[in-house]
Amino acid sequence: MRRTITGSLVFVIAASYLLQITVPGYEERLLLNRFYVENGEYYRMLTVALVHGGFMHLGFNLIALHALGTPLEAYFSRRKFIALLVISLLSGSALSVFFNPSYVYSIGVDWRGHLGGLIGGTLATLVLNRTK
Repeated sequence: MRRTITGSLVFVIAASYLLQITVPGYEERLLLNRFYVENGEYYRMLTVALVHGGFMHLGFNLIALHALGTPLEAYFSRRKFIALLVISLLSGSALSVFFNPSYVYSIGVDWRGHLGGLIGGTLATLVLNRTK
């Protein structure tokens, strides 16, 4: 059976959460904050997808990622699916940085941007492939 990007992401994000709850300072090094991004720590726009606000938050996000990502990954090529994920993550991060003041820690906010991109990809696929 072929390993999927979605399955690998679920594993990596779950493993990251274990690190988040066991390693002091792990979350602070990865979370998204406008102050840090404005001072050159752009990697946070990607790493914020690895931190979550709690077990329930993580669980719901992983279920949604699996439910939406698996069929989209099967439909699109791997390259297009990865592009959709990265564009969604960076877009969500950019909006979070733009609209949140420096003192707001946006933990996991762009993972919702990621999921928003997957929902948009699903709706676009349905609309573009509907039968007339």
